[in-house]
Amino acid sequence: MERLRAGNGEFLAAAFMSVFITSMVILIIAVMQINFSMNNLSKAIVSSSRAVAVCATKTNAEKLSLEVAPASIENQNISDIKVALEYADSNCNKWVTGNQVIITVSAYVKTMSPFLSGERSIVHMVTIEDSDELVGNGNAEKIWNYLLSHGITPAGVAGILGNMANESSTNLDPTLLEERAVRRTRITGQMYTQMVDSGEISRAEVISSSRFGLYSGGRYGYGIVQFTDPTIKEYLCRYTIDKGKSIGDLKGQLDSLMAYLQQYEPALLNTLKYIQDVEAASIAFLTQYEKPADIEREKGKRASAALLYYQQLLK
Repeated sequence: MERLRAGNGEFLAAAFMSVFITSMVILIIAVMQINFSMNNLSKAIVSSSRAVAVCATKTNAEKLSLEVAPASIENQNISDIKVALEYADSNCNKWVTGNQVIITVSAYVKTMSPFLSGERSIVHMVTIEDSDELVGNGNAEKIWNYLLSHGITPAGVAGILGNMANESSTNLDPTLLEERAVRRTRITGQMYTQMVDSGEISRAEVISSSRFGLYSGGRYGYGIVQFTDPTIKEYLCRYTIDKGKSIGDLKGQLDSLMAYLQQYEPALLNTLKYIQDVEAASIAFLTQYEKPADIEREKGKRASAALLYYQQLLK
């Protein structure tokens, strides 16, 4: 009997140790599964955040994020993936450039342990980088807010505005056609805009037109910075008519300007992101981007206009 009791004790101890070791192994594997799943959710939210940031509307952002998140996950233990978007500030509940949204990716995570299985989520804040709606009252304020949201200093923005005011008139008209082209063709800027939007004037003719051209290669100015060079006009088309927008769309023209600067004038763009002197910013944009025929004559009036914008819009 004593031998039997001793054997039973050893058996119970062995059984206990076996259960304990098995439970620990299951727990360790379950924790590893959770960590792996959370890494997958992190990848999903990074991909979704990138997609959301460049969407033009909240509806598009929600739709695209629901497509991107599942595609980023390679884990059979993850199911029922959900994505939710909400504005970070309830007082700024409009899908406009510069506003922030909170994106939440959640999913059911299955593990070897039923006690650790369940819904997991990860949260990330995103700044809207692209929106079809500009913020501000009037074109000057809209341009100011847009360029500030892209990292350009107030002095840099004022310098750009001072040049724009001398290129596209003081009301910063994005449909302005160069005056000599208007005289030559009797087609106004608004008429030209409608003809391009309707397809009467082709994309190729926008970029290089003997009909409107005033300089070599059929060049002529149009829009807020009087887009003239064929490469610059190519960018203008990409961000306006190629996207189904009017060629006179202010947001599209600003997008094309930023894209061109990033590709062809990165040094100028970097300067505008750090510069603190309004006059220096105006001259930098004049000499490195606009490049008119009489630069010296233009410096003073563009710098004066830039300073006025700086005083009016800096809040």
